[in-house]
Amino acid sequence: MDGGYHLLGVTLAAGGSLRWYRDTFAPRISYTELMDMAERSQPGARGVLFLPHLAGERSPHLDPDTRGALVNLSLAHTPADITRAVLEGVAFSLRSALEVISAIAPLDQLLATGGGARSHIWLQILADILQTKLIAPKAEEGAAYGAAILAMVGIGVYPNLETALKILPQDNNVVQPQANSLYEAGFKRYKLLYDTLKAVR
Repeated sequence: MDGGYHLLGVTLAAGGSLRWYRDTFAPRISYTELMDMAERSQPGARGVLFLPHLAGERSPHLDPDTRGALVNLSLAHTPADITRAVLEGVAFSLRSALEVISAIAPLDQLLATGGGARSHIWLQILADILQTKLIAPKAEEGAAYGAAILAMVGIGVYPNLETALKILPQDNNVVQPQANSLYEAGFKRYKLLYDTLKAVR
């Protein structure tokens, strides 16, 4: 309607991975405590990698049969490392989808919505791995809220998208990316997991 277009990349179990991890391994620990725990590990989770394909995957692998994994575990790893690996694995998955999108439409910032956007550590992990500025708006409704705004433009409540976006609260949390070689190395190893683990399905 305004000359723009929509590109979609999906990690089917993004927040769902953290919920699964908490419900399965730490049911008495709050999400806030999990985030505090993740901060006690270091970027790269001391080598632990998590593949968040717990519900199959859509982007960039259109594969309903792929499954999740925790790899590189040792006796030296702690719950903090594994928790951080889950957060980083979701971020690596989103980066895999973003690489496809960026080749078509380069961008310099993203909106972060949903429950994960309330966590400073997860936002920083995402910004650092995606190497993109993240804006977490006060409106937490996420995709449904965005769809409603587009619909209001479509039916003429607002004349254009720019006018409609003015209804959003302007007080946003902005997270700038920081370069980290551990994340770059981790992402290279993460990209090997899908094809490597396909052989043992």
